[in-house]
Amino acid sequence: MKRSNRRPALTFLFSAACFLSVVAASSAPAIAATTPAEDTALALSAGVFDTGGDDVAEAGVEVRLANRLPWGLGVIAGVSANEDEAFWGYVGARRPFALGRSSWRLVPSFAVVGYEQGDGKDLGQALEFRSGLELHYAFESRQTLGVNFYHMSNASLSEVNPGANSLVLVWAIAFGR
Repeated sequence: MKRSNRRPALTFLFSAACFLSVVAASSAPAIAATTPAEDTALALSAGVFDTGGDDVAEAGVEVRLANRLPWGLGVIAGVSANEDEAFWGYVGARRPFALGRSSWRLVPSFAVVGYEQGDGKDLGQALEFRSGLELHYAFESRQTLGVNFYHMSNASLSEVNPGANSLVLVWAIAFGR
């Protein structure tokens, strides 16, 4: 079976992410040295798994604990699944950086992942690693809305290591104080 060329979709998604990054960066002079305080939140995500490859729908839910660890880190734990019946759970850390004095934030993250491929992409093994970069806007209502681009792979711990990239829209709602 011949695989269709998905490069135009990947190019469009990457271009959109770059555009949002430029807009956010132009509205703020520089990344602030301080870490913005973030409350514990529940984040919902939806988007595309394996962009530029299989391009299948993905959805997930994540709990984000307030960033009170050293270096401004916050703990994350979540689960995601895609339309190919693959699912994964993860635990990791994230750290927000304010973009100047604006409400825009850039948030790198890293997590350890347990992956079950279902009928989806073979990533080589169950143990995977996820590194991502989220750009979001923080509203006064303690909600955020943004995009998260992340890569998941096994860091060559297996002979099979194709990796998968995801681009998802993320809405987070803070709770507690």
